[in-house]
Amino acid sequence: MDDLFSQIRSGQKISVNTLKNNDIKIYSEKNVIAVYVRKADQTDIPVHINGNITQAYARFNSGDHKLNNIELKNLISSYNDINKDSKVIRNTGINEINSTTLAKYKQYLKVSSPASQNLVLSDLDFLKNIGAYSKNFNDNYEGLTYSGLLMFGKLETIRVFLPNYFLSYQVIENDERYSERITVDDLDDGNLFEFFLNIL
Repeated sequence: MDDLFSQIRSGQKISVNTLKNNDIKIYSEKNVIAVYVRKADQTDIPVHINGNITQAYARFNSGDHKLNNIELKNLISSYNDINKDSKVIRNTGINEINSTTLAKYKQYLKVSSPASQNLVLSDLDFLKNIGAYSKNFNDNYEGLTYSGLLMFGKLETIRVFLPNYFLSYQVIENDERYSERITVDDLDDGNLFEFFLNIL
């Protein structure tokens, strides 16, 4: 069992791990091991093995079936437009949100759309309504979406999930390299909304 979990979690044997501890049942008296394989998220499809996209599988009814070249091409095309920003991030919640940034955004909304019904909601319900917080119904967990984390999140948390995240705003005058420059590292918290406010 340890070897099974180790291989799955390494990402080398299979492209995505959908297995949880309670998905495996061992029936010692019958020498049987039952494994429940969850359906992968849409953003993780197609699931493939050994780092080879041509060894891809898809869930049809109750079974996973290897795709031929035409099926694989069609599947990839059909999922190209899935909004990655709406993907729910595991083990995240409102504590990863910068409350000051969220308050600034609500004030900005109040000025631009004073009649918005979102203004009377709690912070959590507000985030849900604008798509910054959502639920993964396949695996039954809630959390921030990538768009929510980027827009309102704490910089250190953003970089946990998006380690290459970096924004830079430059004003170039004449032939100088730049006369003014702002990066996310210059801000108290470099999420997208704070960056937007600082370059206005």
